[in-house]
Amino acid sequence: MKSALLTILFALPLFVAAQDIPWKKERPLTWADYKAKPDKMSDGGAATYSNIGYYVQPLRSDTGYRFSVTVRCVFLGDRSWVKYRFMTDGMLDHEQLRFDISELYARKLYDALTKVVYSDNWKEEMRQIYDGIREEWFAANRRYNKQVSILDAEKQAAWDKEIRGEIARLPSY
Repeated sequence: MKSALLTILFALPLFVAAQDIPWKKERPLTWADYKAKPDKMSDGGAATYSNIGYYVQPLRSDTGYRFSVTVRCVFLGDRSWVKYRFMTDGMLDHEQLRFDISELYARKLYDALTKVVYSDNWKEEMRQIYDGIREEWFAANRRYNKQVSILDAEKQAAWDKEIRGEIARLPSY
């Protein structure tokens, strides 16, 4: 059975609650991180919620605007849930990759935001970058939902390799 559609929050301001878990390669998710009550109306076995937020501080230069950029990808445990009968290692791996996909797009956002020299219209220019990365992120999650079932270990392994390889190639923030 497929897990619930991942709901994603993409925040302009960087708000991180105390209970949010920042993405770290050495700190995978556990079922204990899923604090919300399961959605009884959902056909899914679990729902993983994450947030990508960024904060920028403009630094004016003679050649245009540059920015100090801070990006965070966090797991929202207070919104994420799992149904007891789906608490398997396979399901947890499946949900972990959802969080990894969020991290990949956080890195893509950081990479995109830091490569541009902005004009006086920097807010709109950043908005366009943000919107483009957000759409790519949503599309990746739709593809993952469509292509991978927790019962298909081969497809799961292919996605794991692809996403984790892309994360390794992009600079951390």
